[in-house]
Amino acid sequence: MDKNEKLFKQLYPWWLKLAESSIIVIYKNKKYEMIKMSKSKKKYEQEIEKLDINNNIEAIIWSGMSIDVLELFIKFLSKNNFFLKNELTTSNQIIDLILKNYKKFFYKYKILSNKEYTFKNDLRQSPSTSATLFEVGKKKRGNDGNMYIIVVNKNGVKRWKKIS
Repeated sequence: MDKNEKLFKQLYPWWLKLAESSIIVIYKNKKYEMIKMSKSKKKYEQEIEKLDINNNIEAIIWSGMSIDVLELFIKFLSKNNFFLKNELTTSNQIIDLILKNYKKFFYKYKILSNKEYTFKNDLRQSPSTSATLFEVGKKKRGNDGNMYIIVVNKNGVKRWKKIS
């Protein structure tokens, strides 16, 4: 089993909980907890709003449902050699390292709160969310940390364009 397969096996149970309506809240004292959220969109938004105004909370981490998100995240970790210096053997050690250094592994992705973060990956530089879901002119931060704006190409298709 190669390192990516081992990492996938170790992170999958944790990621699965995160993908199934849970979030991770990181507090300013660097402690963290996984919280099961409501599947109702309205209740979920209300729960995020409550977390957003809590001054003890530093970050809210979430994930999309696609298994591709985890696979891309593992490729990102491997490509950047994040675990070569540390011989981490348990899932808890890996998760602890990731969450204590969350800004290295997640990028800010505001939907409902200024505290929201999601997985980094370097395979797609523009925002992970399809440009077709938003209006022309919408701006979002991309996976590479740069700002992007939605434009329409000559064929009438919306796409992300990096703002210089």
